[in-house]
Amino acid sequence: MGNTYNPYSDLTHFDNVVVTGNPYILRDDIFSPEEMQRIQKELNLWRFYKGNQWKVQRPTGEPQITLNYCRAFVDKGVAFLMGKGFSFKVKPEAEEITKPLLNTVWEDNNKELLGVEMAQAGGITGNAWVKVVVENYDPKLQPEYYDMYPNGRIRILILPTYTVFPTWDAHDRDRMVRCTIVYPVILEQENADGSISKEQVWYREEITSQEITEYINDTQINKRENILREIPVVRIKNLPLPGEPYGMSDLQDIIPLQVEINNKTTDISDIINYHAAPVTIVQGAKVGDLERGARKVWSGIPKDGKVYNLELETDLAAANNYLVFLKTAMFEIAHMPRDAFGHGEGRISNTSGIALHIKNQPLMELTRTKWITYGEGIRKINRLILKYAELIKHPDFDLEGFKKLKSPQKYWTEVIFPNPLPKDELMQLQLMAQKISLLLQSRKDALIELGETEAAEKLAEIIEEARYIQDSVYDADLQLERARDLNLGGIISKDEKARDDISDD
Repeated sequence: MGNTYNPYSDLTHFDNVVVTGNPYILRDDIFSPEEMQRIQKELNLWRFYKGNQWKVQRPTGEPQITLNYCRAFVDKGVAFLMGKGFSFKVKPEAEEITKPLLNTVWEDNNKELLGVEMAQAGGITGNAWVKVVVENYDPKLQPEYYDMYPNGRIRILILPTYTVFPTWDAHDRDRMVRCTIVYPVILEQENADGSISKEQVWYREEITSQEITEYINDTQINKRENILREIPVVRIKNLPLPGEPYGMSDLQDIIPLQVEINNKTTDISDIINYHAAPVTIVQGAKVGDLERGARKVWSGIPKDGKVYNLELETDLAAANNYLVFLKTAMFEIAHMPRDAFGHGEGRISNTSGIALHIKNQPLMELTRTKWITYGEGIRKINRLILKYAELIKHPDFDLEGFKKLKSPQKYWTEVIFPNPLPKDELMQLQLMAQKISLLLQSRKDALIELGETEAAEKLAEIIEEARYIQDSVYDADLQLERARDLNLGGIISKDEKARDDISDD
């Protein structure tokens, strides 16, 4: 098994190793009982999100209905949190130094998709795990990538939640002292006869602030110094739980309701099916003597005989009302307004901005909490990006300017999430114009409120354009020069005016 080592890289490439897609095989000699319990819980949450919500399968042909509200609720939360992306704000002194690099690295890693994956993993399991690494490319095997990233490529990786096992400080549940990443891989080996044999093995990576050690099963295959001097793995809590090292999932409280909805919906489906195709009951006669079909007349049935269909005698309305109650409870517990799924009574065009915010207030309260937790995680990711960029001397990084910054200016970033709700832009512009005229708001703040991610650059562009227009209006010589260049407005050139046959008219 080959191994490519790079002192700046946390990504080790193994020849003939394929990551397996089956994380469900657990070994008690690798995981502790607490870790196995956590894995089972997270895998169960993923199972419900993917729609596999029945423990027992019914016989073939029997209805087994799954109304997957779990996926709908998580996806709606992701859309509110990451649907419009996010942007960064840095200290004014670092505006031209750190911000361009952060934007470059995030865009190189597909920032929008990363945001969605982070929010999705956190919404389902309660935690998103992000690893920041440097990936190097072989100039012979990957010349194109090597030309693009000669000093290495800073990667932002979303780790599967069930592969990360942190160890926390005994006195600080937010300080990670060790991080273990474990997952099964398929090892392919060529035999003497040319055939390929496959074996499932366990890859394990132990990360501390001092060193990084890698294992295949229990055999150490690599050990290197951690030049970053900190663990490059960031935990993002979906919803905070005081005193707990892990966050809370969006699905934690609604899974029992989801199971009950599936069961009752299937029961109602069975009742309707039996009523639509009723069972014929024959008492005191032989079925073989009765001819089936439309417009058939049965006679000769004994005096005490009976033939009738099994009719629906249950109160189906009560079952439907109970189902409505379950759905209402699920929406309330999940902080999901029904309007967010298109069930509103009023049309959006007739709904004011304030009324729209009130209708979506439960979901917005949940989203604001996530702005805090995910914002903190993204700030930690930005710090790791800047530290790696300094170590590898990233070509797009102003290293000298970065060294001149003070420590609080170097790594400080603020994450800005735009408001996900639609707004009446005309009314918003009128309100902002009044605030600006009363000196209650700056034009830069107005641009941020409008969703402009690069407000400072946009404002500078607007000011420059306004100055250019103003100079053009008040500079008569410049106006005359432009008019002559374009020959507009009846301006006569010197050559034309010198000709006797052309009058001033």
